[in-house]
Amino acid sequence: MDLSLKQLSKLEPAELILARTQALERAQFRFVYASYHPDSNFRRNFKCCNDYLSHAHTETSVAPQIDECRILSEHVESSMARVLYRMHITLEDGTESGYYEVAELRCDKGGWRYLRGFKVPLHELSTLRAEHISYELIIQRGICF
Repeated sequence: MDLSLKQLSKLEPAELILARTQALERAQFRFVYASYHPDSNFRRNFKCCNDYLSHAHTETSVAPQIDECRILSEHVESSMARVLYRMHITLEDGTESGYYEVAELRCDKGGWRYLRGFKVPLHELSTLRAEHISYELIIQRGICF
């Protein structure tokens, strides 16, 4: 997938999640920054791209090895969308981790952008069958960021 900033405006919600995953894995932090919605908490913390780039180049946990990003469901309604997905990662110290996330995205003149997400570690839901994992469950149990 082309991870250019020009291509960013053409991505559908699930494609945006996969592109963000690829950008993190490739350490293409300018793309990651641009994929956030201006109203996101992330953009409140990093007022400009250079602030984030400085942080990303000093923080080793920013670019984990991504072992799997599997889109489970996508729901689009007007200018809002939710994408439910499962992520498996390996941190720099070799620790394996994973989580379910519901990403909320908002569409504006620049296309779909990541507004916020709700994450639940995989181990917290290990007793549930896949068909019982829902948007509502992840939002209710998840940590919002």
